[in-house]
This record gives sequence, structure tokens and C-alpha cells, in this order.
Amino acid sequence: MSELTETTVRQYATPESFRRGRDYYEQGAVLSLARRGDQLLAEVEGSQYEPYQVQVTLDAGDVAEAICTCPYDWGGYCKHIVATLLAYIHEPDQVEERPTLESLLDGLGADQLREILLSLIERRPGLDDVVEAQVLALQSPSEGELAPRQRRTPLDPAPFRRQVRDILHSLDHMRASEAYWHVGGVVDGVRRVLDQARAYVEANDGRNALVILEAITEEYVAGWVYLDDSDGEAGGFFGDLGEVWIEAILITALTPEEREQWAERLARWQGEVDDYGIDAVFSAAEAAARQGWDYLPLQRVLQGEITDKGAWEDEAPPYADDLAVARLNVLDRQGRH
Repeated sequence: MSELTETTVRQYATPESFRRGRDYYEQGAVLSLARRGDQLLAEVEGSQYEPYQVQVTLDAGDVAEAICTCPYDWGGYCKHIVATLLAYIHEPDQVEERPTLESLLDGLGADQLREILLSLIERRPGLDDVVEAQVLALQSPSEGELAPRQRRTPLDPAPFRRQVRDILHSLDHMRASEAYWHVGGVVDGVRRVLDQARAYVEANDGRNALVILEAITEEYVAGWVYLDDSDGEAGGFFGDLGEVWIEAILITALTPEEREQWAERLARWQGEVDDYGIDAVFSAAEAAARQGWDYLPLQRVLQGEITDKGAWEDEAPPYADDLAVARLNVLDRQGRH
């Protein structure tokens, strides 16, 4: 059943934790062990009356992440996680195979699914905001629509702000060593909200894309600094965010006053992240707002008058290629390229 080895487990634990985890395993402290898809779930006896809950995400003979409800916070996996993994490796016949949630839900009707969802919302504060944002996402234009429908009413930014805020604070209850392993999941969650803005961009609905982007950016700029960005995942998200901002600005018919307002906001956000080594992620979008499509050097290029300076009056800045690619994407989608 398992390609996981003790050698791999040792890499994730201190020698002392591995030794004590082996003792726990050999003493039968792993009370239950089940697998649901890539998720390994276990109850392990510890120093408290109630057993500790262990959840491990497996990944092709490796461990993607592991969580335990014990208070261990001294680096690497705790003894309960080690005991769980050793039981999984050495006693595969004792692992209870459970169906994936996808297969469980496949056989349910709409009323049953609605009942389950409403029950979960009652028990989990904040889940209603997540559901609301997902419903709005389903109403957003999907990729590949031949004639995307333009919304008649503007989006409300509040659900998107709450969703990003909830995602960013979803690790607050964890110890630092535990939260570290979940930063990638947090970034992926915010990226899914960004995908909703991207869908509006691809449908040429810049106004609503800007609503979502502003909500994401305000919350992310304020909250990302509390994540452990040792691996650079949280900071790396700004690159994705900046790319969508450029195209959203370019496809929106903004007044000169609006262009200046967006440019100032983008410059402010850039200033807030500069101190953390996040360089020029909003600069191309700011330039797009200030220049628009009527910037004279750009107009000359569009008319075929190309010089060594390209679409710039002076020397091209480091983000020039990002802005050029975004302009080409917009022109291509609008059939003007």
C-alpha cells in the first residue's frame, strides 16, 4: 500500500522525536488509522486523556504536510505523527480505507447537499462568507464563453475582502512550526479568489475585475506579513496579482481622474511592500493607469513607428516587458492584434 519509508520519516523529525514516535508505535498508541484518498487520519494516545488527532497528506511516497493537535513546537514532526507514519508503513492491513469525499457526495441530490452545507455553516463561524464568495464566483464569467455576459450591477467587494481575510487568518490558531506547512495552502486559497478577477478580465469586464482586485490587494498587503514566507510562496503571489492588475486597468474605460486614482493606489501598495523586497509588482499596472492607450510613444508603436526605445519616451523600465505582454494579451482578446 505504501511507498513511504522510514528513511523519509526520519528526514522530517528530530532523532529524539523519531525514537519516541517509534516507542509509541510499538506500544500500540496509534488507536485508529484511516486513509481517505491522499489523506491519512489517525488518533494517537498521548499525555492527555483525549487522544491527539493526526492528519497527514501523502504525496507519491512522500509527505506533503502533517498536522497534530498536540502542543509540540520544537521543530520537525512530533512523536504522534511519527507513530502514525510508522503504523502506516508497517501495518498496511490495519489501515481503514474510506471513500473520498468526492465519491460520497456523488450519490447525493441537491436537497441533501444543501442540507449538509447549511448544517456546516451553522457550526463553523465565517463559513457563510466563504460560501457567499463562491456563489459570486459561479456567477462570474467562465473561461471559454463565446459571448461573455456583462453584469448589469456592480459586484460587492465585501464578500471578497472577508474571504481573503479569513484565508489569511486561517492559521492563527496554529503554532508557528505547524502553520509553516500550511502557508502554501493559504496562498492557493487567495489565488482562487484572484482567479475570479481573472475571469472578469478575460470576459472584458474590467470594472468588476477591479472591484475584486482592490478587495484582494487591500487585505493581502495588510495580512501577508504575518505568514511565514521562508519559502517565498506568500511573496511570490504578488507577481500573479500584479499581472492581473495590468490587464484589468488596460481593458477598463477609465476617466483621467479615475486613472490617476488607481495609479496612486497602486503606488501606495507598492510602497507598502517595497520594504519586504517585493519590487515593482504593481509598477507596470501603475504605468498602465498613468499612460492608458493614448500615451504618444505607444500610439507610434501601434501605428508601426518602432524605435529603439519601443513604447517608451525614455529608457524602458525593468517592468516594460510585463506591460508589453499585457497589452498584447488585451489586443489579442479584443481582436485588435
